[in-house]
Amino acid sequence: MTVRLSASRAGVLCVLALATFVGCASGRSSQRASPQNTPSGAPGVGGGDSAPQDVAPAGEVKLPSFGVSLPIPHGYVRDVDGAKSVAFFAAPGAKAGTADRVLMVDLLPLRGGTTLRQDAERVATEERMKVAPSPARWGGLDGAELFSVNPTYNLPVAAHRMLLVRREGYAYRLTYFSTPQHAADLAAYRAVAEGTRWLPVEHAGRGVAERRPVVSLPTGIAFMIPDPFRPDMSSQQEHVSAFLAFDMLLGRPVGRLTVIPFAEKDPTHTMEKVKAQLAEKLGPIWELKGPLNWTDDAAGPVQLSSAGAASGEDRWVDVLVARVGDGRGTVFALQYDRGEAAEGMNRALPLLKASIRPAPDR
Repeated sequence: MTVRLSASRAGVLCVLALATFVGCASGRSSQRASPQNTPSGAPGVGGGDSAPQDVAPAGEVKLPSFGVSLPIPHGYVRDVDGAKSVAFFAAPGAKAGTADRVLMVDLLPLRGGTTLRQDAERVATEERMKVAPSPARWGGLDGAELFSVNPTYNLPVAAHRMLLVRREGYAYRLTYFSTPQHAADLAAYRAVAEGTRWLPVEHAGRGVAERRPVVSLPTGIAFMIPDPFRPDMSSQQEHVSAFLAFDMLLGRPVGRLTVIPFAEKDPTHTMEKVKAQLAEKLGPIWELKGPLNWTDDAAGPVQLSSAGAASGEDRWVDVLVARVGDGRGTVFALQYDRGEAAEGMNRALPLLKASIRPAPDR
């Protein structure tokens, strides 16, 4: 039998799978919300939510290219992002690589001529949920709240609550996923809804920033993918990962970060050989307008070398090679427009470079 996953559930499944490669803080949350947080007419929550405990935010994630600043709920950590997510927060579960509570903020394109209520009804149909009759607010904006009636757990977690607002030509969506035993633990969900600050949407280059978590590869290194890059799920290259920086003001990506691992141990595969292979194999693809002039870092546990050159029509490519002593390596290639939208994009690779550290074999 084929099980069809909704977009949000498929995204959470992807995050749970990727979490095995991510270093997250430990700890579990016992947050609960008060009964008045239950939408009128919402069944199946055991007579209301339990009494609140500590829900003070543990921090804040400022995302100017997405036009929002989100509080990190107490007991949660920021997790890996999906292709269309703004941010994921997870309460670490008892088993490695799983989470029993997940909060996701993502974007949905608006359909012309619809109202917020119509958007909510459409999403409710797609997600097998219902629209709450009582009004809702998210970060001071009028919203629509959805709740589950009979959630199905064909994944480790199911969606229990959603909140929608319309802004900047998109519908922003906040979703709370959990295992059955945490279905009524809505304090973190409410904390995000109440603590969100809406910001002016800026170009993608202004959103370049350090982020966590750190990802490990079988090439002997760990590193972080900076904001605002999100996975490009359309990439079909085996063993190669791509991440896009989407510009909401232009409605298209303005930067692409490609990660190419070389996991075979071969001490004869020197840094100079890697550079020569890049010039030969990828130089024509990148449409380089000149040679890559490399700068090597001082010797350390991870050998690093970086370069940049003009690429194609009014574009630029920055390249970083990270190599460990046994010959394994990783190539990072950042391609971006040379215009206002990508102003600040050149900070992405230096941030990634600063995060690189040796990682034990998995």
